[in-house]
Amino acid sequence: MKLSEILIQSQIFNGLDESSIVHLLMHTHYQMKTYEKDEIVFHRNQDLNWCMLVISGSVRGEMSNIDGKILKIEDINPGRVIALAFLFGTNTKIPVSVVANCKTEILRINKVDFLRVMQNNTKILTNTLQLISDRSKFLANKLYFLSMKTIKGKYASFLLEQMYKDSLAINIQYTQEDLSEVFGITRPSLSRAIGELVSEKIITIKGKTIIINDMQSLKNYANQ
Repeated sequence: MKLSEILIQSQIFNGLDESSIVHLLMHTHYQMKTYEKDEIVFHRNQDLNWCMLVISGSVRGEMSNIDGKILKIEDINPGRVIALAFLFGTNTKIPVSVVANCKTEILRINKVDFLRVMQNNTKILTNTLQLISDRSKFLANKLYFLSMKTIKGKYASFLLEQMYKDSLAINIQYTQEDLSEVFGITRPSLSRAIGELVSEKIITIKGKTIIINDMQSLKNYANQ
C-alpha cells in the first residue's frame, strides 16, 4: 500500500483526499524510520521535536518506577500519532518511554515543518486540536482508573468497554499478563479478582470468551 493511501486512514490526515496528501508530502520534509521489536523509539524525559505517526507495526507507552516495575499506558497502532499532546507544550519532555512492540515503521515530521503544515491546512489543524483534546480526556480517565478503582472495578470497567452493542459475550484478545500491565497491578492479584467475579457468578469464562451473567453487579463493581 502506498504511503498516501495509509495516511488517508490516519488521525492527522483524516478527511483529506489522496491527491491533497500527495501534494502535501511533496512539499514537506519528512523521514521514515524503522524500529525492531523492543527497540526504544523515545526515552522518558527526552525532548519531543517530531510529529511521529505510526505507519505499520505497533508501539507501547510505558513507565517504570525505581523498583523496575513497569506500567503500560497503552498500545499505539497504525494511523495514530505518538505523544502529540506534548509536542507544543512549554515542556516538551514526554513522561513515558515509547517502545516498539514489533518491527515498526514511523513517519516523522519536524515540529517546525508540522506547524507550517497546520498553518496551511485548516483540516489538519482541526484534526490536531481534536486529538490533543481527546488525549487530555483519555489521560484524565486513565488517572482516575489507576488511582481510584479497585482491582475488580478495573476489570469490570474493562469488560463494559469491550462490549459490542448489547452482546453479553465478549471475546478477549488480551492475556491476564497484558491486562495486569495496563491496570498497574500484579498478575496474581488480577487473577484472584477475576476468580472472585466467577465465584460470585457475575461472569463465566469459556476460553477467550467472557459471558456476563449479572450486568447490574458488574456495573456496581465498575463504579467502585
